[in-house]
Amino acid sequence: MKLINPPWVSHDGGAIYSLDVHPYADKIVTCGQGDIGGNGLIVVWNSIPILNEDRDKNIPKILARIQHQAGVNCVRWSTDGTLLAAASDDKVVTVYEYGGRVKSSGTIGSKEILAVEKYRIVHNMHMHTMEVLSVEWSDDGRFLASGSMDNTVIIWNAKRLPEKVIVLDHKRDGHTAPVKGISWDPIGKYIATQSADKTVKCWKTDNWQCEKTVSEPFVESGQTTMFSRLGWAADGQFLFAPCAMNNQGPVCQIIRRKDWDSSMDLVGHRKAVTVVKVSKRLLHYVDYSGKKMQVSLLAVGSRDKSLSVWVFPLVKRPVIVMTRIFKHSIMDITWKGLDLVVCSQDGSVKYFVFSVKELGDLASIEQMGTECELLYKSKPPQFCEQDLNCATPGKLNSTFIDTAEQLVAKRKAEEATMDVDSTKSSFMEKIDAIQKRKTEELLEKRKEQVETRTNDGKRRIQPIFLASTVDDEPPATSVPATSTTTTTTTTVQASSNSEPTTEENVVTTGKVVAGKQSPPPKKTRLELTTDDSTADDSSDDCADITMSDDESAKDASAQPSSKGPAEQMMRADFKKPSLRLVDNTHIAVSDANTVLDTPEQKSTLTETVIGLIGDTVDIQNEWACTGTTTSKLTYTKKKEHVWSAFVGPPVAIVAANRLWTVVGCFDRTVRVYASTSGRLQSCLQLDSVPVRVGLNGNKMFALTQTGRFSSWDVEKCKALLSRQPISDCVSKDANLTSISLSPLGMPLIGFSTGNLFTFSTDMQCWHLVDSSSSVLRLCDSIEPYELGDGQLGKILKKRKRGVPALKVPAGVRSSVTENQLESWLASALITGCSTDYRRLLMTYAQQLIKDKSTIKLKELLTKFEGNGLICGLQKNALRQDIEDIVKTDPILATMITAKRNTII
Repeated sequence: MKLINPPWVSHDGGAIYSLDVHPYADKIVTCGQGDIGGNGLIVVWNSIPILNEDRDKNIPKILARIQHQAGVNCVRWSTDGTLLAAASDDKVVTVYEYGGRVKSSGTIGSKEILAVEKYRIVHNMHMHTMEVLSVEWSDDGRFLASGSMDNTVIIWNAKRLPEKVIVLDHKRDGHTAPVKGISWDPIGKYIATQSADKTVKCWKTDNWQCEKTVSEPFVESGQTTMFSRLGWAADGQFLFAPCAMNNQGPVCQIIRRKDWDSSMDLVGHRKAVTVVKVSKRLLHYVDYSGKKMQVSLLAVGSRDKSLSVWVFPLVKRPVIVMTRIFKHSIMDITWKGLDLVVCSQDGSVKYFVFSVKELGDLASIEQMGTECELLYKSKPPQFCEQDLNCATPGKLNSTFIDTAEQLVAKRKAEEATMDVDSTKSSFMEKIDAIQKRKTEELLEKRKEQVETRTNDGKRRIQPIFLASTVDDEPPATSVPATSTTTTTTTTVQASSNSEPTTEENVVTTGKVVAGKQSPPPKKTRLELTTDDSTADDSSDDCADITMSDDESAKDASAQPSSKGPAEQMMRADFKKPSLRLVDNTHIAVSDANTVLDTPEQKSTLTETVIGLIGDTVDIQNEWACTGTTTSKLTYTKKKEHVWSAFVGPPVAIVAANRLWTVVGCFDRTVRVYASTSGRLQSCLQLDSVPVRVGLNGNKMFALTQTGRFSSWDVEKCKALLSRQPISDCVSKDANLTSISLSPLGMPLIGFSTGNLFTFSTDMQCWHLVDSSSSVLRLCDSIEPYELGDGQLGKILKKRKRGVPALKVPAGVRSSVTENQLESWLASALITGCSTDYRRLLMTYAQQLIKDKSTIKLKELLTKFEGNGLICGLQKNALRQDIEDIVKTDPILATMITAKRNTII
């Protein structure tokens, strides 16, 4: 382990209350008090000089310095790293956005530290009535939560800031004292809050109701900490809460998710625990006996100026304990892989570098997703090969339109906007090139200082032009650290098989403790021990570090990374009904996973009933009655109330026709009501939140966040297609453009690549209905009247076709055209579109006659021999229709008549 103490990371004497590591770049942000009394300060630091100060003297250490009107208590990067949220004493939650890099030599004579990066305020959210103490982004990027001294927690819509989702206050059985800490459940089901009222509350994110209040471990707590930063385990199984007491001793309380049991705790600190930070990924750890375990890695900071690192569960003692490393209380902790960054109220920051040999290696994203799927039957978006939010949250549009003309006009306007944006982009590139050339010419001219004299003898000096204030180079990328610098003397106690090592610029003294390790006794309680039990609370320049025996166990075997290439985000435009403009949905695609953006939780929803003019279904997600908040569903017929239903969780999506009304909820359920009476027909539990639902008569479908498609016959209460993943159909750099249900309950899913898929239950595979392959330019042009008027025919008529190529050999054109019609025939049979099947069959027969394809024509006639049904149609009737078409060609009619006994 290496302890790095960068003295230049400070607030010029002011306290540092919080810090956070950028999820992707080499940046650390700190916040707290500035050098001027009462003012706040946010500083973005470059972490490369911290790890290796001697690598390049020209690398800037400070990237940005943001002054604030009041003290800043907490700062957090968004999950995609594009936004920065800050909580401050001026009752405001401020959101900053990265605005690019600046390159300037500054003002002559100025001593002000120059900023390398620009950050601009994009949102100032004024809802709290007192100081804001904490702010946290949810792991899936949907929400931003802020806690304040006004006893409330406000949930903000991270995709539509500054839109407020809900306020968790006393009306919802909230806290009665200042909220000191917030933590989002990595699985996405809960949000935990800790308050000065000596309670920890866990709230459900689907209905924002308080699920559990834990108070017993905190009753004896003196609430002497400024903050109480709690955290969830990476797999969500445990919640670690600071500021608890056990037998009059300060502990970190462990709350088990399964049954909210709080009988376990982490002990050993002499003063109240202020912060617990858990790594976002599980750790592959090897104990003293060589047994491999998958555990949570967490760090605990306290008012006694000490830091302890634990692996939990199954490990009794802390991996390492560091005492008297600060002169004041530890305020915040953050993990970056196996590196640990800690800040203190004394205004200093320390950086700890752990090796794989000391701790183990972290689980990969794929392994985390698999573990969560085993535990909860669903995979959180952040563990689906690639973080779901790899871009700034898009601005979604939920506009409804009434006519097809409006829809066409809307899309033409969007295409025109895209063309303008493209032209503008090209124009700006030319302008940038011109400006860059002028700058280079100016630099060339002003490489030397020019001195002239006027007629009266006075000197005129033209200074050297140093540089432009615009940086044309991209930000510095991450580089591996090769050495570290420290000014702190560190004492390490390790096991007998660990040898102290000394590197350049690193002062390390080691004590080897002999003796054989003994297995730890089985205890429920975990104990933190230090070698300085009698030490006082006075500040000291040296740090005593005690490493447990478990820390020096065998090294965990390295596992190859299974992380695939960067996934592309996709936008899906589902249309149901065809005249309704539907919200865009982001999709992340990997080699085996498809993740759709969860619908935004809205306070109200309105859906028009398909096929019934004037009938609507209205949803009110925050309907309150006698202190209870629930969701109310109202069916209205021509502005007259027909029936109402009440649903516990908030509703995410709704669809309705004259037979059924379907609502998809955030608790992963789909509820089906009879449209005429409001009778509850079914309540189905899905694998994740439904993002799209739809109806076609008695058939219903649901598409979930994890990209699984299901369809049912509602009247018969029968599954038609169960949790079939669409990942086989999704290709990268494509958009999901349409989704509908066939009469048999089979999906018809279209993509911007031109591919249209359905699912064959007999073949148990996705079937390609249509594509925009270049080979189709070799076929004959098929007119719209040659297609049916059923559901499949309507979709095929709307699809854009390329202009047929010229001078194509007749044999090639015939073969391609016939194959295209054969594919459509098979699709009509799979989807059960009888009208389309008959029309396509007649078109196919005419094409075979035109191409003189006698062999295929004979096979076609043989297929329809005898009685029976095919696609709901009489086979003998279809055969008669085909024969009538064949008789229009004298040659083929004669040939078939001559062999009638053989063929027919």
